[in-house]
Amino acid sequence: MSEVGQDSIAKDFFEHSHQLVDEGGKPLTNIYWSHATGDMPAAGCVYLIHGYGGSPIEPCMKLPMMYGLGRGFDIVAIEGCALSATYGEKKEVGDMTLSRQKTAILQGLKFCAKEIPDLATHYNIGWAHSLSCRALSDLMVDSRFVREYFNEIILNNPYFMAPPKVVKMKQRLLKSDPTGGQWETLARRVAFMSRCIESRTYTIPTRLYNLAIPLPDKWRFNEQNFVALAKKMSHFVSRLRMYFVLGTADNMADYNQNLEFFRGLRVPAKQLVCIDGANHSFENALEEYATKSQEILESIKANLPTRGK
Repeated sequence: MSEVGQDSIAKDFFEHSHQLVDEGGKPLTNIYWSHATGDMPAAGCVYLIHGYGGSPIEPCMKLPMMYGLGRGFDIVAIEGCALSATYGEKKEVGDMTLSRQKTAILQGLKFCAKEIPDLATHYNIGWAHSLSCRALSDLMVDSRFVREYFNEIILNNPYFMAPPKVVKMKQRLLKSDPTGGQWETLARRVAFMSRCIESRTYTIPTRLYNLAIPLPDKWRFNEQNFVALAKKMSHFVSRLRMYFVLGTADNMADYNQNLEFFRGLRVPAKQLVCIDGANHSFENALEEYATKSQEILESIKANLPTRGK
């Protein structure tokens, strides 16, 4: 196996690592994994998938990782090399796309299924954040392998599509400039955000072009009717137990939009967890986020199906 190099700080938090590259030899996916502590067989496997400018060791990934290991779960972290704040020295905004993250996740999951036979894959739990929730949703539609891989999914402040304020701004600009030139200029303008992860500050490029992600053509029947979109999506996730963990003060995704998506889902088992005042990364409400994460994992473990049935 090709172990992840020293340009990753996340590898120090896991027992094992492996790097996948794309067809051009550029790093695509870093996979990290550790096995549950204790003498009992692992209860299942939790897959941590960070979002735009996130990291396998940012708090909303690290907290469930630490608690999960102690409660009998194997842990895998799938790091999209382009999208991660903590991998590599230089970020290329042109690579920080939904499309590349989808490929990174898909190839990472296939590697886990084929090359890590000692993971507790009899019960797989996805734990995704931000843009990777949209990536995982698209993969559920497009890939039978992904659709059948997971038993439960926890979506943390999902960024499924551009929030209404961005949509309205685009509509306003297109009305004043039907050629789309004003919108295109604004959408491709690069800005920078800072993240402090493990006492180190990272600067991440961002632009509306990467985040104003349209729906696939076949889904644009009513793209602002979030309940209707969720009902249509329900067909692809009907066998899963799903959790939405939402911060009421999300400063990137739209909280009310996500509430509509949750309400529209037609699945046998779903749960809404709201954290009052929490922002997109949950970093201003970590104590409550940690508590809710523990409760979710405890609930999953308590309700695991009996092996062999």
